[in-house]
Amino acid sequence: MSSGSLPLATYHRTEALGSGSYGSVLRVYDDDGTELALKLFDEDDESDDSDDDDDDASSCDGDGQHALGVGTLREISVLRLLRGSNAHRNVITIHDVQPPADAACGEEDGGGHGAGTSEHVGLAMPLFPLGTLSDAVESTRPLGRAAKVKIAHGILSAVQFLHANGFIHRDIKGDNIMLRAGASGPEPVLIDFSLAKLFRPERLYRRSPSVVSRAVRAEAGGDTHTPSMGTPTYKAPEVAADRPYGLPSDLYSVGVVLLELLRGRALEATKDGAAQQLVAEEAEALPDQPYANLVRGLLAPDPEKRLTAREALESGLFAKFGLDGDRSETCRTVDVAAALPLEDGDDDDDDGRHDENHSCNSVPPSSSRARMKKNGVSPHLLRRCRLIRKISGELDGTHPLTVHAALAYSFQLGQLEDVDDLKESQALVDCVVLAHKFFEAELWSTRDLKRHKVGCFKDCGWDAETYRDNEATIFNMMDFCLLPRRIYEWADKLK
Repeated sequence: MSSGSLPLATYHRTEALGSGSYGSVLRVYDDDGTELALKLFDEDDESDDSDDDDDDASSCDGDGQHALGVGTLREISVLRLLRGSNAHRNVITIHDVQPPADAACGEEDGGGHGAGTSEHVGLAMPLFPLGTLSDAVESTRPLGRAAKVKIAHGILSAVQFLHANGFIHRDIKGDNIMLRAGASGPEPVLIDFSLAKLFRPERLYRRSPSVVSRAVRAEAGGDTHTPSMGTPTYKAPEVAADRPYGLPSDLYSVGVVLLELLRGRALEATKDGAAQQLVAEEAEALPDQPYANLVRGLLAPDPEKRLTAREALESGLFAKFGLDGDRSETCRTVDVAAALPLEDGDDDDDDGRHDENHSCNSVPPSSSRARMKKNGVSPHLLRRCRLIRKISGELDGTHPLTVHAALAYSFQLGQLEDVDDLKESQALVDCVVLAHKFFEAELWSTRDLKRHKVGCFKDCGWDAETYRDNEATIFNMMDFCLLPRRIYEWADKLK
């Protein structure tokens, strides 16, 4: 059940394929002659959430040095996870992660992570000669009805798979859906996860009841994201209105894509209000037919009344075309614990247990430190977790996974340096800062962190350039996925 180790190969460039706010895409080939697309991310990534540090999205340290953008970290992490046994045929599957040429990896010989061929981090992925769905919609050779239905089914299957595992895409549109040749016609592949986010962590971490309860309470409190997210034509009404939104917003975007597919032309609008009016008028003009009714169900203005991906897949339209068969792939649960091998073992190797056969996850519910120590959690690990919670509190952290992620990062970074003595090292603080950057809705800019000379930051003499180096090292040692492999139940109970 492993996604396997990455090739971490060297790639040879041939030509540019395109560019965008994220960076550029190149046609490359590896030493075996396999042609691939290499997506290179600019360090001054502007694709991050505006509520995710719109003041300083790229975390520039003021000296011309940049940490990776939030969008870059999230896209690479999500796609690194959705690989191998966790892959879905309608979701882009990456071939490799290309670390920058000067990436720190914690080993004098490069740690076996291959030689970077660019100063930017990149993703190697398949080429799609058929182009995007937008290209097909605008083509002078229109798609047939059966092809349109199959493409609609594939898109909904991908979205159902993501939502079932807690991920929200947040940028579904024709330009972000590639087409590949299938046995019975073109098949859609959802790409560009730079705005994707783990929105419902309890779905990915199903075996961790304490995190589930905290996550559910957080969602019930109306946790929202930036209203500027997405392209106006595909933006759900609740997003445009700056109201709390969630997984149903993806389905509205799918509805617009399917509407364009049905109409055979793109819907263009530059303002949110005009876009919603245009979409509503086009949907209302559709005939009373199965495909049109499916589109209208996805475009319901009220997210509570909007079709879910699962409900849409149960449409009689797909049964009519023989697409209502085995849904095991769509309903499959991602195994985050088994999917990502770490170079030096699992991220719980340094968990400080006295009894190697005792699982931290089996520690009985108790807030007593003595009880925890009795059940195998070492004093130094309890202290580390308390420090992480303290640092996270200084940064106003609220996400249920921030502490768990920082703890996982500390296990990895701890293989290289001491992360237990806060006054001697910045390392533990950087683990928390990176966890905040990846999970929290509102982020601290590097500029503000440099000014935050209180508490733990003052004690360790926090430095932005050192953080940049530690971030690269942690990301590398976490096997290019910042999602923690497991949740430590005792860490949730420790106050």
